Amino acid sequence: MFLKKIESFTASQYLSMYGRVLPACLLVGVPVGLKHGWFFFIVIMLAGLILPVPAIYLIDKISGFLMFFYNGGGTFSLNEQLAADVEKIKILKTKEKFTDALETADAVLARNPKHPETLYLKAQLLIGFERYNAAYVCLNKLIAIKNPVPDEKLRNWAITLREKVLKRIREEQELDKEI
Repeated sequence: MFLKKIESFTASQYLSMYGRVLPACLLVGVPVGLKHGWFFFIVIMLAGLILPVPAIYLIDKISGFLMFFYNGGGTFSLNEQLAADVEKIKILKTKEKFTDALETADAVLARNPKHPETLYLKAQLLIGFERYNAAYVCLNKLIAIKNPVPDEKLRNWAITLREKVLKRIREEQELDKEI
């Protein structure tokens, strides 16, 4: 699903619509109000506040109807949804929204606990939060996947990263012993 937070999308539509309608109402309402009285000015301004609501509702319904046919008349498969969420995780990482990326990774893994790319991305995020033991667990899960076998390159990256994480865990344990 591309738009998980439809409310934020709709809110931006409201702001966009009001950004167009209210200035137009002012341009029309002020001269009409000066010529015919303030009652007409108030009516025009209220129309500018009320009319965008049904317009946005209709736009939302029409666009949903068109997207239904554009997407082949059906819903997305689980693999398509997971692929979209993996891309979302990558985007959130590049925008440095690591907590949101980790939450999205957890949501993907709740639907498919053996999703290799998500396990790898989650491990990277956990390393960023210095949660090395949890990252190690994720990497072990990824390496242990037998069916379907993950991409060999991803598996090799996971093995290399797991070695680095294990080294870091051992360093932390040695520091704890010294203290």
